[in-house]
Amino acid sequence: MLNLLNVHYHIQRESFFSEAISEDAFTIYHSRKIDNIYWNYVVLSEVASFKKNSAEIYQRFEELNRKPCVYINAIDTDKLRDLLDEKFVVKYTESWLRFSGKEVAETQLVKEVKTKKEHKDFLDLFGEVQEIRKTCWNIHTTYLVDQMLNLKNYYHFICYDNSRAVGVVSLGCYNGFCIIYNLAVHPDYIGKGYFTSLIAACVRKCREIKGHEIYALVETGSRREKWLLQNSFVKVSTGYGLCKI
Repeated sequence: MLNLLNVHYHIQRESFFSEAISEDAFTIYHSRKIDNIYWNYVVLSEVASFKKNSAEIYQRFEELNRKPCVYINAIDTDKLRDLLDEKFVVKYTESWLRFSGKEVAETQLVKEVKTKKEHKDFLDLFGEVQEIRKTCWNIHTTYLVDQMLNLKNYYHFICYDNSRAVGVVSLGCYNGFCIIYNLAVHPDYIGKGYFTSLIAACVRKCREIKGHEIYALVETGSRREKWLLQNSFVKVSTGYGLCKI
């Protein structure tokens, strides 16, 4: 899981995160660009306990002028117990899903975002769908998605119904690994093949650039997670994001 999070960090550099502090027992990912005291997390190594390294971790966060946030795998029950004892609370859970390799059909026309209008349409639709969802993932603001749209290690796709944008997705790539982000279809167009077509476009792009694994990152329990699990994806991990109260 730590390796996958490191891929995630490298893909998200200059959008969600900008720096990493690596020690034997933990790694802290954070951003100096985003003025939010919770915009960071620490990942513990498999052999480390939080209690054993808490003093050094707290010191690191104090030096960064940030509030301690921790990201752990759902199977790390001992770590979760330690964190709850330290007065951390779970802020969100998210699922890491891996593409199984089964073919998916591109039944709707999907365009790769190239023009300023497509860029704007992507942001407008993503913001609209996020507002409808009203989940904790609304921290993924249109500002941050706008940053992602301008980075070289991303590919972005959009579907239209005539002139109306109805579905979007982003594919981040690093060192042969691809991660699907920002998968969003307007509720009025769910069930019409847009989810499948957007995923198919990501699979096609991954193959074009010689990528060898595809993952998707979605909030746990969401409609998107359920759909992906029914369509060529398998769950490999559930991540807990916890913050100090």
